[in-house]
This record gives sequence, structure tokens and C-alpha cells, in this order.
Amino acid sequence: MKKHELSSPQCTSTLNSSIILILLFLSSPASAWTVTVLDQDGQPAQNAVVHISGPGITSSDTDVAIMDQVNRQYSPHVLAIRKNQKVSFPNSDNVRHHVYSFSKTKPFEMKLYAGTPNNPITFETEGIVVLGCNIHDSMLGYIAVYGDGKFGVVDDAGKIVFSEPQKSVATLDIWHPNLADKTKTHYSGHLSGQNNITVTINITHPPKKTPSKKNKFGRFYK
Repeated sequence: MKKHELSSPQCTSTLNSSIILILLFLSSPASAWTVTVLDQDGQPAQNAVVHISGPGITSSDTDVAIMDQVNRQYSPHVLAIRKNQKVSFPNSDNVRHHVYSFSKTKPFEMKLYAGTPNNPITFETEGIVVLGCNIHDSMLGYIAVYGDGKFGVVDDAGKIVFSEPQKSVATLDIWHPNLADKTKTHYSGHLSGQNNITVTINITHPPKKTPSKKNKFGRFYK
């Protein structure tokens, strides 16, 4: 049987070009689209959570999420997880913290400790969990628990990317810890065909923190 060989430079070039195009197609999510969340001043609404739901849209993350404590602040400030996901609360500071929440979604308490607790906490109910610290009143954090769909916290530019087909999206909701009106979180705009969607929300900016005062020994009060 006679063998056919691609000896022509033109044929080889065409083949290489075709392979490159196929690889680009396979590596690029054709249905990727971006949601940008801005505040009323046109600035990125950092810490906003975007949640989409609809047929076939699910999150299967089973990893233990991390809510760290760094420089006497919760890090990240807002954490988005799925229902029944576990969260670990390491303390990366050189002082002890007393983590608690009075939220109906998940009331719990982790008494004064340092380092990383052995057992993470499971969040079985949808909703918002507000975190505090019994030792440091300025520490405030949030955990948003979702039972369905896909979700995530926007980046510093207020953006988040989804790869799910827009035709499958039934609802798109925004949550932010400083929403001026907690009832206005649903985006009713038309999604189909838009690669970039911008949503504006009204948020209340917290007052700027005043520098901590030092005691007579020249150290900051704890």
C-alpha cells in the first residue's frame, strides 16, 4: 500500500495553523462572560458576592474554606461558600482571638485561641453569617452561604468571570455587606449575548478608621 506523506511546506504550514486554532479553541472558554459590580460613585464594589442560579448550574467545591485572622482583621473580609461546606479559622496573629457569631444562619463560638483549631466548622444553612471577636471589637467578617448555583467574590476591580451558558441563568443576585437597601440584590437585565455585564449597587461606606492611640509605654492599645 502506498503511503501518503505531507512533504509540501504549504501543507505543513496549513496543518500547523489548524492545530494552533484547535488548541486555542479548546483552551478558551467560548461562553465565558464577566460581571462587573460598581458602587454608586462608579468605583469597584469590592467584597460584593455575585450568585447565579438556573438549570444545571452547580458548585461542587468540597475543599475546606479558609477564614484567616491577619493584623486583627478577618481575611478575606467576605467569604462565599456552599451549603454544608467546612470552614477553618486559623489565627495568623501573635495575639489570641475569640471568634463568635450570633447570626441565625450559624451561631457558634470559638473561645480564646492561637494557631489553627483542629476541627473546621460546617455551615449547614443558607444565609449570611456575621463574624466578630470578643477581644477586638474592630474585627468584622462575613460568610455568605449558598445552597445552589455558582457564586464568588469579585476581585479588586469589581469583576468576576463565569463560564456557564447565559441561557441557563435564571437569576443573578448581588450581595454586599454594606448594601444600602438589602432587598435590592436582584439583577433583572437581559443577559443573552453580553460578554460584559455591569451592575451598579448602592452601598454605605463605613467611616474611616482613626489611628489607634498609644499608651504611656508607647505601644498601641490592644
